[in-house]
Amino acid sequence: MSLNTDFDCSKFPFLPSLHFTFAIWLVVVQTINRRLEKKIEREKIMIDTLPALSVQILELAKDHGRITLSEIVKLTNANRNTVKKRLQSLTQANHLTQHGTGKGTWYLRS
Repeated sequence: MSLNTDFDCSKFPFLPSLHFTFAIWLVVVQTINRRLEKKIEREKIMIDTLPALSVQILELAKDHGRITLSEIVKLTNANRNTVKKRLQSLTQANHLTQHGTGKGTWYLRS
């Protein structure tokens, strides 16, 4: 039995469009990869510059989605006033968005 190395492209007219589609897909994946690498780098810088409690609050907001002051105090065992200060600074730095006022206030990751 011999191996036939001749390939007749005319039998497969879809190959050029398939190659083109793959090339576009590859460019899109590379673009997404670069954006994610930049985002990871920004997050590393942010984590290095923020106090540990602030990083913990951001992680909680990411994991829980919507989070309140009371939930953060309960989950971190941190002082309520310290948590308030950290929430205020994270909100001012646009890391969190505050929704509502008073007892109904909750926060989301920006």
